Amino acid sequence: MHSDISATAVHTRTEHAPMRPTDEQEILGQIVVEILQAGQVVNNKAIIGQLLKRLEAESDVVALDVYRTALEWIVHRTADDIVG
Repeated sequence: MHSDISATAVHTRTEHAPMRPTDEQEILGQIVVEILQAGQVVNNKAIIGQLLKRLEAESDVVALDVYRTALEWIVHRTADDIVG
């Protein structure tokens, strides 16, 4: 079989494709950077808030799964914020 799709066409499609999360650690890293760039304190509350915003805005099922897993990590596997 011969494919009519050129390397340029594939590159063009990939270049304009929406960015999708690839893994939970990458997403959490991006969120931490966004929080810091906004001049806010990075804590569980801020990270959870950003994850919830992304969950509400996303329609891709794969991306939703990545966001849910990242949210689960933060809620279940990290120490609560210290209130002092």
